[in-house]
Amino acid sequence: MGTLASGAEAAGGSSSPAPGEQSDGPPAWARRMKRTQHMTHGIQTAAHAVRSGDGHGGGHSVTLSGSE
Repeated sequence: MGTLASGAEAAGGSSSPAPGEQSDGPPAWARRMKRTQHMTHGIQTAAHAVRSGDGHGGGHSVTLSGSE
């Protein structure tokens, strides 16, 4: 009672990993968050590429006839 608990124990967690959880590397919630951020970034990049494909203004056509 007279000692301070470690940060993990004070936050409600335990110092040992749960069964099935890796002891090294980031926790599962951090891996899920990173994966979600990567997926969101990929979706936004694809949407931007599709939108920018139509942004070239009016249609410019090349005249193939020999006269100018």
